[in-house]
Amino acid sequence: MLRNLLICLSFLLFSGFLKAQTNYQSARPAWAIKQAFPAENSEWQIDGFQWLLYDRQINFSTEEDYYHYAFKLETPEAVSTLSNIEVSYDPSYEQLFFHKIVVYRAKEVISVLDQQIPKEIRKESSRDRLLYDSTLAVIFNLNDVRPGDILEYSFTRKGINPLFKGHYFASEYFEKPSTIGLTLFRILAPTNKMPQYFLANDAPSPKLVGTGNVTEMRWVIEESNQYDYYQNEPSWYDGRPSVVISNYRSWEKLNQKLLPWYSIPKEEAEYLRSVALEMTSKDESIAAKITRLSRFVQDDVRYLGFENGINAFKPHSSVEVYESRYGDCKDKSLLLVGLLKGIGVEAAPMLVNTNLRASLKEEEVSPFFFNHCVVVLAYEGDTAFVDPTISNLGNQFLEMSFPTYGKGLIIANGSRSLYTIKQKNEGKVEISEEFTVGETGASEPSKLEVTTSFEGIEADNMRSYFAGNSIDVITKDYEKYYAFTYPHIKSTGLLEIEDDREANIIKVKEGYEIDSLWVLDEDTWRATFVNTQLRSMLSYSDDKNRSAPLYLAYPQRFIYNRILILPSSWGLNPNTDLIEAEEYRFSYNEKAFDNDRKVVVRIVYETKTNELAAEDYNRLVRDHDKMLAQVSYELSKPKGLSFSSFKVPEDGEGDEVRAGEVKHGLFQVIYILIMIAMAFIFNLLLSKRLAKFDPAPDSWVQKPRKAIGGWLLLFTILQVLTVLSVFAQIFTFSQEAVSFIGMFSEKTSGAMALTVFSKKLYQLLLFIYSLHALILLFKRRSSALKVLKIQLLTMAIMTGLFHLILQFITSSWDTSVWFIYTIQALLLAIWYFYLSNSERVAETLVMRRDGGVIFTREEQVLIDQAAANDELKMEDISKSEN
Repeated sequence: MLRNLLICLSFLLFSGFLKAQTNYQSARPAWAIKQAFPAENSEWQIDGFQWLLYDRQINFSTEEDYYHYAFKLETPEAVSTLSNIEVSYDPSYEQLFFHKIVVYRAKEVISVLDQQIPKEIRKESSRDRLLYDSTLAVIFNLNDVRPGDILEYSFTRKGINPLFKGHYFASEYFEKPSTIGLTLFRILAPTNKMPQYFLANDAPSPKLVGTGNVTEMRWVIEESNQYDYYQNEPSWYDGRPSVVISNYRSWEKLNQKLLPWYSIPKEEAEYLRSVALEMTSKDESIAAKITRLSRFVQDDVRYLGFENGINAFKPHSSVEVYESRYGDCKDKSLLLVGLLKGIGVEAAPMLVNTNLRASLKEEEVSPFFFNHCVVVLAYEGDTAFVDPTISNLGNQFLEMSFPTYGKGLIIANGSRSLYTIKQKNEGKVEISEEFTVGETGASEPSKLEVTTSFEGIEADNMRSYFAGNSIDVITKDYEKYYAFTYPHIKSTGLLEIEDDREANIIKVKEGYEIDSLWVLDEDTWRATFVNTQLRSMLSYSDDKNRSAPLYLAYPQRFIYNRILILPSSWGLNPNTDLIEAEEYRFSYNEKAFDNDRKVVVRIVYETKTNELAAEDYNRLVRDHDKMLAQVSYELSKPKGLSFSSFKVPEDGEGDEVRAGEVKHGLFQVIYILIMIAMAFIFNLLLSKRLAKFDPAPDSWVQKPRKAIGGWLLLFTILQVLTVLSVFAQIFTFSQEAVSFIGMFSEKTSGAMALTVFSKKLYQLLLFIYSLHALILLFKRRSSALKVLKIQLLTMAIMTGLFHLILQFITSSWDTSVWFIYTIQALLLAIWYFYLSNSERVAETLVMRRDGGVIFTREEQVLIDQAAANDELKMEDISKSEN
């Protein structure tokens, strides 16, 4: 309560120095051209309105930013939203002027600006993050606006932050959430200080016009495209066509501009040195001192900022921050830098962007690209990073968690470019749920014991929650979480929390009783086990036309262990599965112990990167659907059947009792037997056929015989890899539409199961065929040529056929799959052409079935002569070879 009161008093004192305008009306600036809005078009309508005009003009010389909008309001909802005009500005260095607010109704033109008095409120949009600035919002709440009206208004902000006088920066997007009838973006700048512009995502180039000492850049776009946002786009991704305009020429120049603001005066530096020496002990190591000072700034100096005007970019006095015990990211960073330098550690502030991260560009320079400040320091020849705004971190400073900010600008002498931050945050969550399952209808409840371990960055993420809430509140929160899955669950006591901050490991133990774990579904008792956290983690919605990348939480390593203690033997079919891609990995391992009375399931899911390309999204959905199929676990048995008789059911009830596991197991055995039988039969038939296959050459060999070499050697290596790859595919289901277990599930359609089975059978036969082809190739048999060409054709046709069938069954068209297939088919065609036309191949594959060879023309002439004279001597052939 006292803390809130002090904040309010400070805010009132701070706001007392600011003076708002009394008059917000003026004529349109003379330099701004007049732009009419286009006629309405129903095709532009979205969310109940048409955006007719977006007109923005900037004059860097006069420090004015002019805006002009026009909307056609079609629905009451659009009227409610757009008839409240709200524009914000910073009165510490800006002025705001409205030029026009007009409502067009049929042939009537209603001027609103002169009729209404605007209201002023303090914006404080960052108040939830304890950041207070001087921004004011001016609001016109328009009267008597109706559906069918056209609303047009314009205004200008005048002024620039005094810290950046003489420097220009602007940016604009040419696609917005709705289609705009006409977009005008215009820049006026002194010719001798003309800023650079940088286009992104196929943005159009401007029209450049020079008149005297002023140069104009102008963009005019009719019917701009609507930009569609996708769920979970990375914060650093923006697919909209855009332009960035800046006259900052290099990060080095910007660093030189900012360096005086982030320098600590000599007197303050001496004061902070004495503070740092007092906080630390002479007996402590440098690492321990750095950790102590970092934790002081992180934990004991609260995050709170007053960022009016220049203080949005310039830190406050470090001594004031230390004595008041509060500051924003800039203030806390500069304070930590002063304390670290006080113990002889080289340190400097670093500006980063928590959204753009590593996507910051070397050529696009501006202080407005940054929204956060951290500390970089040198330690034993290495570079380390500390974010002084994150509290309750574990580990020593070298192992402290540091967000993946990607790139930043170090504010220090000699800093010339963006610095790439190499920081690996490792963390892990491991949950173990042990269920002691009671009998159906029994008076005693089932029991659940949960142990959760948070390590590394995951422990840091939880520590503040545990520190900020009582154990009673946390226990109730955890009980509510499990109640979503088990409505009749009840905690058996308070949670036990162990926090080893130095090792950065938090362990939580929970205990519950579940009165009704078994649910009667018609004549069958069912018990379902699922971890909703894991299920939520693996759930992705279908979005076949997604064109934006997907953000992946990284680093993420989640381990889930489910232990079931059953009242009797169950007759289970344990299985394993692995689904892995470049961006993620999922493993499933199930084992049974104690005569099937104890079942242990271990699921490990981890991400390998923080972004997934748009073309890979459909593949991710398919993979995660397979994962989800294995997250839930169900036990079932018919009503009236006791556990003691459950192992050997009577009257044909076994399949139902074991929840289909016996049936699935039988299908799996049949599958394996079919594959073995087909492999044996095919291999036998192929061996006999190839033993007799001894084709004559298509053309005479022109040169002496050669060993495998040249491009044929590369082809041979690829053939070996093909054999190994196809062999691995036979036993791998991670790239298939369903898993091995899922192929026999009742939830899988017959068409899908048959297609996957056929594909696996094809892979088996292809392995046998390609292995025989490889053997013939090594033997340099003349028959290898046609056998290999048949293999290449089969691979091209069958791969495309299976892609087509699977996408038809799943009703999805994945263009990335066909792109990869096209590349593969092209490569197969190239090798087919090579085998058909290469002299090297013809000169190498010359061995015949009887051990003989294909003869050259000269050899054949000698053979024909000898046949006529019956005087052939092998030494004559040898001479001809030489």
